[in-house]
Amino acid sequence: MSSLFGDIYMTSIQQPKSEQDICEAEVSQYKKELSRNATENPLTWWRQNNERYPSLAILAKKYLCIPATSVPSERVFSTAGDIVTAQRSQLKSEHVDRLIFLKKNWNP
Repeated sequence: MSSLFGDIYMTSIQQPKSEQDICEAEVSQYKKELSRNATENPLTWWRQNNERYPSLAILAKKYLCIPATSVPSERVFSTAGDIVTAQRSQLKSEHVDRLIFLKKNWNP
């Protein structure tokens, strides 16, 4: 068959690559990229290169969205101080966790 159809006819079936092989190939290709400008928004770059590096883009979106300040955690800590007062000092930790969650996520 290969003599009739030439390169069009495939005589062997290629095994699909494992997820690890795909990720390693993406990382090695990404390392070969030129450095990006420090003023460029990294999320914009990952959005533009999402098709070239699909696995890495997922990780970049996950970890680049982490806030660079401690303000959100400070606000939660302050909310905990408002909830656990001298009159409510006997609350169990799971109840405090639930109350903090409700206070921070309540949208009336």
